[in-house]
Amino acid sequence: MTAGGSGGDPEGAHALFGSGAYETGTSPEVEAAARAWLEQQAVHPFIREVAERSMEALDLQQGERVLDVGCGTGVFLPAVAARVGREGRVVGLDHSETFLREARARIVDAGLDDVVSFVSGDAQSLPFEDHTFDAAHTERVLMHLADADAAMREMRRVVRPGGRVVCAEIHARGAGIDHPDHEIMDRLARAASHMRNPWMGLELRRRLVLAGFEDVHAQAVITVEDELDPEEAVEFRALATELGTSGALDPTAAASAVDAMVEASERGMHCGYALMFIATGRVPAAD
Repeated sequence: MTAGGSGGDPEGAHALFGSGAYETGTSPEVEAAARAWLEQQAVHPFIREVAERSMEALDLQQGERVLDVGCGTGVFLPAVAARVGREGRVVGLDHSETFLREARARIVDAGLDDVVSFVSGDAQSLPFEDHTFDAAHTERVLMHLADADAAMREMRRVVRPGGRVVCAEIHARGAGIDHPDHEIMDRLARAASHMRNPWMGLELRRRLVLAGFEDVHAQAVITVEDELDPEEAVEFRALATELGTSGALDPTAAASAVDAMVEASERGMHCGYALMFIATGRVPAAD
């Protein structure tokens, strides 16, 4: 599904699309592959719908100051800049210089470098003064962090009282593929999730409330596929081999389970889905 995927991991099976691909110190090869993955995903209708709904939830006004936490390659930033106008200010923060170089080039090409600037930093310890921004946004970042709650508290700190924070995250444990053997499919699906916080999407509302936000609301976006992505088939085949070799699953049964997935897709019977949550919170006026 869109929430995961494969694509030729140069540092061992599945590292590319797990949380390890986005940590400080990741190899240039993995960062480059992750950058290409983010660009590919940005045009997927599912991710585009999440971005559009997130933009609506931000409710940006002309002249506002906005922070995009974990901006990646900057795909969300031109739309933010258009909403705040030439009098507004947008800051993209990421720990990856590889991503930031791509984001800067995008913004320069769009002629928006007088509105958008970039900062290298840690989402869990934002390098900004209190109440610097009117709004903050993050997408597919909290699920990778060692301390996602700290990142939420930091966004509350740097956004002014009454300002808005919008978080969009995958509920990786909520993705699924129809299969006659539910037990083996469940084992394969769990093994395919390489996120540090695979429940993050579903947990967003609770975590935002605990972080001290008010008027917290959540919505869900779902995508359904009727064909098995060939790259997913490759990943599941590798997972089946790993689980069989480790003794976690019977090797023959694991391989047969993937064969059944591929056959179902070829016969027009495939059905799978992925799920993301978007949660919005307001910084208390008393902050």
